[in-house]
Amino acid sequence: MKRSLIIVLGLLLISITGIFAQDPNSALDLVYTHDPVFLGITAGYNRVMHSVTLPSSDLNATLCPKFQNGSSNGYWLGLTFEQFFGKVEESNQSLIFRALYSTYPSYMEVGGDEYPTQMRISNAQGETIDQKIVWTSVMNTYTVKYDVASLEISYKIKPIEGLNLGLTVTPTFDYVLKKTYDQRFELVTPTNAQFNIADSILTKNHFTLTNNNRTVIISQGDIPNAASFRIGLKVGLQYEINIPGGFYVVPAVYYNFGITNVVSNNDWRVSALQIGVDIRKPIRF
Repeated sequence: MKRSLIIVLGLLLISITGIFAQDPNSALDLVYTHDPVFLGITAGYNRVMHSVTLPSSDLNATLCPKFQNGSSNGYWLGLTFEQFFGKVEESNQSLIFRALYSTYPSYMEVGGDEYPTQMRISNAQGETIDQKIVWTSVMNTYTVKYDVASLEISYKIKPIEGLNLGLTVTPTFDYVLKKTYDQRFELVTPTNAQFNIADSILTKNHFTLTNNNRTVIISQGDIPNAASFRIGLKVGLQYEINIPGGFYVVPAVYYNFGITNVVSNNDWRVSALQIGVDIRKPIRF
């Protein structure tokens, strides 16, 4: 019985030793080095496009068309992490994770036509001394601030062997941090004129005069019926450049298409052409 037990224990010890000898990830293999983790920062430019048609609330709605398809410039900043499939030196596929702060603003304007308008001429004391008809031009503006915190998961593949060119497909999940708007009615010409709007009209419509009475703030605040989340899909092209110090720089261009709507009661999507760079460094634990 003792001899059988010794034989069994001996065979078990040989088997375990063989397993550890074949497994490079074994805790007993003290000379094995794990593949590095690639961590870094990312930043870039957003050319933002808001695809939408918005109704306007104006002093004279018949003279103001709807706002359509705004655009503006934004940016992103964040952290990035890359996990390769298989050994790093042989892999042509990876997953790239990014945590970002991104801005997707928009600006829309309509108007600019000239109209004959009765102009009151006043003295220094504000007394009317004359009236005449002049040609005036106005501008209606709609400014949107739309900031998000994003989590992105990219699948990257290098389609050409030996070339550090990568194609990426990225679902992006955005939590909306800021979703505000500001609509204004502005007097463009003549430059020496001001709006003359009765206080009762301003109070009734909740308008505010600003810019030396040349601009009427029609409405501002949080976008009504705005969603708290945005989901988008990015496709991109990137190129990896190794630089001294173990870093590698990855310039890239993406198109970020908005899948979900900004609001629940209108077809309003936010998309962007994005140009930026990731800077990563391999770190071994």
